[in-house]
Amino acid sequence: MEQYSQQAALSSKKRTPAEYIREHRRIKAAIAGGYLALLTTGIGAAIYRQINTPDECLNSCLSIDHQTSSIRQPSLKGESLVTLPQGPDYPASGLLAPNELPDPPPQPPALKEVKKVKLVAPKSMPRAELKTVVLPYQVNLPKGSNGIDISFPQCSKPLPAHQQYAIIGLNNGVESNTNHCLHHELAWAVGSSATNDKVQLYLNSSNPGPNKNDQWPKSNYDQNGLLTKNSYGNCAGQDTTACYWQYGWERVIDDTKDRFKPAIQDTGLSTDISQYQTWIDVETRNDWQQGSSLALQHNQAIIEGMVSGIESQGARVGIYATDYQWHQIVPEVGSKSVLYALKYWIPGASNLISAEENCQSSPPTAGGEVVMTQYTSSFDYDYRCVA
Repeated sequence: MEQYSQQAALSSKKRTPAEYIREHRRIKAAIAGGYLALLTTGIGAAIYRQINTPDECLNSCLSIDHQTSSIRQPSLKGESLVTLPQGPDYPASGLLAPNELPDPPPQPPALKEVKKVKLVAPKSMPRAELKTVVLPYQVNLPKGSNGIDISFPQCSKPLPAHQQYAIIGLNNGVESNTNHCLHHELAWAVGSSATNDKVQLYLNSSNPGPNKNDQWPKSNYDQNGLLTKNSYGNCAGQDTTACYWQYGWERVIDDTKDRFKPAIQDTGLSTDISQYQTWIDVETRNDWQQGSSLALQHNQAIIEGMVSGIESQGARVGIYATDYQWHQIVPEVGSKSVLYALKYWIPGASNLISAEENCQSSPPTAGGEVVMTQYTSSFDYDYRCVA
């Protein structure tokens, strides 16, 4: 406000030609900068009018007589004649004729109309609801997904978080017993972030043989009274390949009926075993027959019986094994075997890089495919090789 008062006082004094020039330049700058308060004072109004009026006003709005060094300065009440001093300090040539005045500053471009959008926040945000959705078996995890597998050794340990999927062992190391914290681990697995295959299962396997084994089958009827389509014929409770196959089938029925279904209750997960990818753990640390081709065939028959038992319930099945350990347990598998074209989950790596490299390893059977690998750190971590 004080700045504008000083400018008004200066405009009322008698000016020298140099002052007029400075005044003119200052007013031009003021007009460009938006100081419109100067437009009502002295020569500022005249120059402003000259710049902003039609061509026919140029000679009447402001007239300068270069012969007498006088200027007619219009005002709001009429014209006033101002005689400019002459002399070497005030040459007439120092004045600007009307046609020598600089062009007016360019007008700013017109502003485009901006549509205003009013954002209205909802009065209350809906609370997130946790739902567990198990999608059909045709949908798989994307390549590069990372998971964790746990079982009875982790029962007393704090479990990690942020896994995309979890693979839970149903047994306590061998196929004939139960992981005693299975319910707790299944409930933990619900927190996996994947939208499909977030919870998977694995079963232990071994070949204890018929001796001192009260679970050895007596016929081709399983615990549910179902007559199985045994790949090796009739089982009569003896040491035959058919009974080894039947033994594998019945261990899967036990895992489903006596372990999985009771433990899955109250977890929010589906009780339908067909909704889960299921793996058979085949490792040399468990009991297997050795020493002859017949012994290896018996081992193969047990694993085939387990695969058939899982598939009979509509579930997907794969094998967890290294190529070396697999061939210590199972002979070369022909294309007619249910083991020939299975998916494989390969352990043995100590870090993620090695696990990724193991995706390129050959599967234990000629028609198989390596779809997942495992590496061990503080937990057993899993890496998805394919979608």
